Amino acid sequence: MSFSGNSNYLALAATAIEQSVQKDWSKVWTAGHPLITIIQDNKANFNRGFTINGTKMLLAVMGDDQTNPVEGVATGSGEVSAMTPNTGNGLSQFSYNFAHYRGNYTIRESEAVLAKNNARGNLLEGKKDQLIGSWLNKLSTHLSSTTADASDNSRVLGVYQPLSTSNTVGGISQTTDTQIAAYVKSSAGAFALELIDDCYDSINALINGQRSAKPDVILASYAASNNVYGKMRSAIAPAERLVNAEFKAKYGLENFMYLGMATVQDNRIGTTLNGSLGVLSSKTWYAYIDKMPKAHKEQRLQGTDTYEYFYTAWAGLGCNDPGLNGLIRDIT
Repeated sequence: MSFSGNSNYLALAATAIEQSVQKDWSKVWTAGHPLITIIQDNKANFNRGFTINGTKMLLAVMGDDQTNPVEGVATGSGEVSAMTPNTGNGLSQFSYNFAHYRGNYTIRESEAVLAKNNARGNLLEGKKDQLIGSWLNKLSTHLSSTTADASDNSRVLGVYQPLSTSNTVGGISQTTDTQIAAYVKSSAGAFALELIDDCYDSINALINGQRSAKPDVILASYAASNNVYGKMRSAIAPAERLVNAEFKAKYGLENFMYLGMATVQDNRIGTTLNGSLGVLSSKTWYAYIDKMPKAHKEQRLQGTDTYEYFYTAWAGLGCNDPGLNGLIRDIT
């Protein structure tokens, strides 16, 4: 008499099991913004070292000369002529909101019991990793945007928002107070290194003993249809030195700098600013980003045997001199 048995467990399946050779989860659904790494790993001159200790991030700004500027004095009667006393003038504050992020995941009793041997993958760690990835994804989307920080603390300042001549940045209008307008080159057309040169020189022309932050980071946009990062790399490549090691010629640039500016690929701004280069003077930026979300005490969902794990993270970004930053856009 034949025996049908359990169709899921016949032949080899009845005596052998699979072998899991990878238990760590490969996150194929998202990519973090490189600016997070630059800030957290101190790879540029972003101002850090402060904590959230108030409702807003305030950055002091002096936007004008004295009401009665310093003047030359004529010898003689001019030396005894009274000068009009000065009062405060042009002193203000940029005001930026901190951003509050939260996320959670749950572990059901069946998952805690039946999946605890991790034979195919660590489910509990996988859920935590997924939450961290979700936080980095949301933070990256907000950072690489042209959107201002939210007054309700729901989003951090987009790094491209101050790179304008007509936005209100930190509560100050770039249209009214043109001193804080960034360098902007619109309708740039075909890519050429001269576009970056002009931006760099324009910013450096503003630098003196009191405005001294030099451009040191370039965010080069990437889109499948318009890879500005790749165009910049190709423009620099002809000057690359050929290195012959062990009879193998090495070609291609993995990391590169131009005029002392580290160039990184912005893999998110391509749809919003198709064909763009953001030029940052990182010393003018103030950044706070939690290294990792903070875990709250686990809590059982009322009326169930499922536990919720809740995490919170904060971030803040602000700029105290948008005029020392620039944007080149509409590169074809």
